[in-house]
Amino acid sequence: MKHDFQKGLTLIELMAVVTMIVIVTGIVFANYGIGRDSLALERAGQKLYQDFRLAINVSMAGSTQYKGVGIYFKTNTDTDRRQYIMYKNIDNDWNYPADSETVINIEPGVEIGSITSGSPITTAAIYFKSPYPTTYLNSTPTRIPSSISIQLRMINDHNRTRTVTVNNSGMINIAD
Repeated sequence: MKHDFQKGLTLIELMAVVTMIVIVTGIVFANYGIGRDSLALERAGQKLYQDFRLAINVSMAGSTQYKGVGIYFKTNTDTDRRQYIMYKNIDNDWNYPADSETVINIEPGVEIGSITSGSPITTAAIYFKSPYPTTYLNSTPTRIPSSISIQLRMINDHNRTRTVTVNNSGMINIAD
């Protein structure tokens, strides 16, 4: 007796495969937002790091047009928390507002959480004087104590932070 069997998928096997595909797709899409937010925070921290490096390098170039370069932070309002200002001074007075400035917007979804230099402060002008990267804080002719920390945080998830620290000799560090 000869048996003819047809090869193929049963409806149950097909439904099992489709169910597995739907579950895997759901897991991937659920984690997509978390990854996107983490990347935004990482990009914002790296951008701030690069802007500090640029300010230090420009101040070390010792231009005759200006005496130093700084970055100004303010955390008084929501708008202030989402941007910072890079500035150049012609005078030797360390002051902000300056002669030339560029407003830099922070990555969407990220804001400045806090600024500390031993204790919390709401406004910080971190200034690098030409021709050395001597670091000054808030328009004072004295160098910053040991370091100042700028904490970036996610707006929609306050548990994620990235801290950028600048010490008094111009060394920059990024930490979680």
